[in-house]
Amino acid sequence: MGIFKRLFGGIVGPKQKMKVLLVGLDNSGKSTVLNVMKPKKASMETVPTVGFVEETFTKNAVQFSAVDMSGQGEFGSYLSAIFQCFVSDFL
Repeated sequence: MGIFKRLFGGIVGPKQKMKVLLVGLDNSGKSTVLNVMKPKKASMETVPTVGFVEETFTKNAVQFSAVDMSGQGEFGSYLSAIFQCFVSDFL
């Protein structure tokens, strides 16, 4: 059994939706974690994120909506707006 199924198998059932917000310092591997989560593609080349990147993908019958935030200080103002969008879906 893969690590992905071990982590998310008990948390969400089939045909569920999950939101992921990746936040961290510069060059800490946020985009790499997102690329590992996504289904395999031809190119796994990672370039620095400017601002934020939102991606939607399905893996193991779970639909993910992931936001990858830039670790650069000047994009910190985006964090509160994106976080509010994530929290508002759960209230």
